[in-house]
Amino acid sequence: MFSDVEFRLRSRVKTDSPEAMLFKYLNSRNTLYPAKDMVIIAISSYWLPLAYQAEEQPVDLEPHIRACLYRLQLHSSYLMGLLGEIPSQAATMIAVDRNSLSSLSLPSNIPPTEPSKIPPTEQRQLKVDWLNPFSTLSK
Repeated sequence: MFSDVEFRLRSRVKTDSPEAMLFKYLNSRNTLYPAKDMVIIAISSYWLPLAYQAEEQPVDLEPHIRACLYRLQLHSSYLMGLLGEIPSQAATMIAVDRNSLSSLSLPSNIPPTEPSKIPPTEQRQLKVDWLNPFSTLSK
């Protein structure tokens, strides 16, 4: 039988803090993906292997660790692009088993659209679609 697990987080921060900037962004409608998906991806990218490790039953951590490293590497490449830097072709790519990704919660899909049909204000969203580590699973 399937049962839901709920987790809620409330936080109060100073209005001039970096955390406040982040919370305002997540609460806005200007995010790349729904805020819930962005938070789940960020949390799972850092902490999912540790959650599996803490389980009573032994779990093969390697596919989960590789999936996390892959997502972090994608985000690192995206951030380098924001700086105008091109990620090194010599950078080691993390081998990821696609089956290990399918067990994770998938973010909402951004529907593919031809760039020529997109108004300029929406092109920013299309440019970062590659950041979605699950986008290759649906193609």
